[in-house]
Amino acid sequence: MVEYASSKGVEAVSFNTNGILLTPEVADCFMNHSKGVMTFSVDGLEDSYKKIRKSNYGKVTKNIEFFLQRRNEKELFKPNISVNLVKCGQSDEEIREYINHWVAKVDYVTITERLDENLKIATKDEFISKELEKGRRVCLWPWRYMAVYWDGRIALCCHDLAGKTVLKTSLKEKSLAEIWNGDEFKSIRKQHRAMKFPADHLCASCEAWISPYLPSQLSKTEDGTTVWRKGLSTYYTQKPESLGLQS
Repeated sequence: MVEYASSKGVEAVSFNTNGILLTPEVADCFMNHSKGVMTFSVDGLEDSYKKIRKSNYGKVTKNIEFFLQRRNEKELFKPNISVNLVKCGQSDEEIREYINHWVAKVDYVTITERLDENLKIATKDEFISKELEKGRRVCLWPWRYMAVYWDGRIALCCHDLAGKTVLKTSLKEKSLAEIWNGDEFKSIRKQHRAMKFPADHLCASCEAWISPYLPSQLSKTEDGTTVWRKGLSTYYTQKPESLGLQS
């Protein structure tokens, strides 16, 4: 899939992975065909990771170290390599330790707010709460991208893991362009502009729409680490250029 996208001129292919099945062949393919980002989902240090992911922490961390080493051997600056932690009850102290552990290794570390099953922000702080108090605004996702499941079904949002907003038409019947410009998507955009949804519709309870409306905040820690709060994520990096920021 990465090779195919590259052959069609899509250079910045990115993907998120749990890292368990990373092999030298996969690593080489991604590095040879993408200038995007490989993000490893590692939701905490070892104890928290095992509790949340119920997976092999040692194997995942070794795979990340291998990927970093492989990129160095190839003397590449791209693709970027990052780790992501979604807040799931980890303590502030653990999150700080997590950042300190990874920030010198990878291009950047991402700490992400968690959404519950109704897509409400489960870990919102005062900064997010104040923005939500200003009232609902138009969700921009229907104008920016579409989410495609493995079987060709189309959903309104990548956060819709349960498929509650699946369109009637899939890629089995029409092309991406036809669906994107079709009547169903136009009707959805009209509904979002009006911000009127059935009471049981996932978009009615969703708070993820606020992400592009949250003011970005840029700062530095005492050790020079750049901290960039953007949307529902906060990025920590010692290589700000990896995030398109000035050093």
